Amino acid sequence: MSIGLAFGNRASGPYKTPMRVCIVAVDEEPSTFRGKDGTERKVLACAVSDGCKVVRVVCYASNLFGRLKVCQLPYLLPRQA
Repeated sequence: MSIGLAFGNRASGPYKTPMRVCIVAVDEEPSTFRGKDGTERKVLACAVSDGCKVVRVVCYASNLFGRLKVCQLPYLLPRQA
């Protein structure tokens, strides 16, 4: 699945089909988010790319923040034939 297909099939909530992307940017510090019920949660925004499109993603799972690392640039470049 690509980012273009995922956004073409917009739905609320997480996407069920996994996609292979490269993290191209990560916020330096998590932000605080207040839910409708008043509870505070930490969120971390990042930008991901599938090589064609770049989109903003918000990670709500604070236990995964340490795993969000920017990948190396050659990943995004098309392969030479």
